[in-house]
Amino acid sequence: ALALGAPAADGAARRERRGWVSEEPAVAVRAPPPAPPVWPERLSMAFDIDRPGRRHAQTATLYYDWPGRRNLLLIDAPGEHTLHDLELGNHSSYFFTPATRACKTFRVPVGVLSPDWLAGADYHGRTTVGSEEADVWTKADFIVYYAAASSGVPLRWDFLDGSGMNQTVHAGSYVPGERPPSEALWEPPAYCPPTPPAPQDGLPPPA
Repeated sequence: ALALGAPAADGAARRERRGWVSEEPAVAVRAPPPAPPVWPERLSMAFDIDRPGRRHAQTATLYYDWPGRRNLLLIDAPGEHTLHDLELGNHSSYFFTPATRACKTFRVPVGVLSPDWLAGADYHGRTTVGSEEADVWTKADFIVYYAAASSGVPLRWDFLDGSGMNQTVHAGSYVPGERPPSEALWEPPAYCPPTPPAPQDGLPPPA
């Protein structure tokens, strides 16, 4: 259960004035909620992805590069080839598997999230994730986000889109400033089809 705020203090505040003692009820002072976490401009982390209906959890490594407006997920599962999920700042998204040269392209209205993408999130107190105390946030009808209370490092997030998907970060895998092992990983392969236009979303075509 989430600990929503601090419990009221017990007892009374005692005050002595001019030789007599008065007793007044203690007033519980609630600390203001912490600010939502802000991601560094570049980072990497690994996490498990649990999806209803899948026999095995997937393992993903995320590379996030805000200055380059790009985001890369390398997704693995037992018995499956590595899936690359590459999102670029021109609203193009590529899902491709180098081992089979299969590729799908999409146009995404939101684009790459900024480091302060949790700004305006609602705070819901603290809970425990694994053995670590965590602050809990919700952002619109999108996500429940758990961050270490001591450091702000992400621990887990659950999507609220009806998919039932949640992602749990591997301990010690969060590395601010980390880049992928090769710059070539940021390039969509030549066998990917062009990103389909979607004029109904009001976005300009990809550059």
